[in-house]
Amino acid sequence: MNNHIELEGPRPCERRCKSCKEWKHHSRYHVKVGNSTIAKYFDSVCRDCRQRERNEKKNADRPLAIIRNRASVAARKAGTTTDFFMVQMNYRALVPLMRALMSEEGLCLGCGHAFVNERDIHIDHIAPPRNPKDWARLHARNLRLTCGSCNGTKSDKKHTDWLDEQEGARISNLVLQSKASENQGDGYISRSGEFISTADPQSELFSESDQEPESAPFHGGFQTSLNFDD
Repeated sequence: MNNHIELEGPRPCERRCKSCKEWKHHSRYHVKVGNSTIAKYFDSVCRDCRQRERNEKKNADRPLAIIRNRASVAARKAGTTTDFFMVQMNYRALVPLMRALMSEEGLCLGCGHAFVNERDIHIDHIAPPRNPKDWARLHARNLRLTCGSCNGTKSDKKHTDWLDEQEGARISNLVLQSKASENQGDGYISRSGEFISTADPQSELFSESDQEPESAPFHGGFQTSLNFDD
């Protein structure tokens, strides 16, 4: 048995949205409240439609929206405004770069691989900021766009140290590929520069100190990262 009372027309607690023309509860509208608890103003458009408008505006120029979002994150950390980072810190110069990297031809400057998605494009500080208001290092002249994997391997290392590390990893990878093609199977390069085959039972006799640390092998491929910061 249906005990619900059917009402004709909208309920007293509902308002009609100017955009979608639907009647919705007043809590679905933004409200401006003065010094008292009585609302002075209800938005004529519901929250759902306002959110839809914001999404459409962002998607109209997605690269610009992404850079503004990351400028906003940096601005909150520095205690300033998004416009300050967009203009004074020259984040606006990153927009055409982001637009190019989001195209089908976009490749990471660090490893040369395609990005997994737009969230995989990270803003990397060449010289890590020393504090939240280190304007010299927060400026776009100290920034570059890389994939999440390259940004993760660099972390807060000195840029020159990271470059040497990645070049060593690239050479090690080539040596390993060359050894594997000579039917020696998989293996690793010891600190003395000797190729150690993991297929050789005697390789288990080598101490762990002879093996490369897990973080050293060449990084290939990408992992999606949800973090927009460094």
